[in-house]
Amino acid sequence: MVVFKRNDGVTDSFDDVFALPDDEASAKVTETGVVLGPPGSTSYLTADLDVGTYFLVCFIPQGGAD
Repeated sequence: MVVFKRNDGVTDSFDDVFALPDDEASAKVTETGVVLGPPGSTSYLTADLDVGTYFLVCFIPQGGAD
């Protein structure tokens, strides 16, 4: 899971940001945290977040294999 903060001044929705090519999307958000874990496990992320809009993204496709 990756936590992204929408950059100041950006009003695009999650769907709009992540429909863009990677380089354009990267200009609109800042990665603020990452947590990794094998399937079936529990992992935690502690983060000191500023006020803003955040997106939590899992890049493993639904139904992805182990």
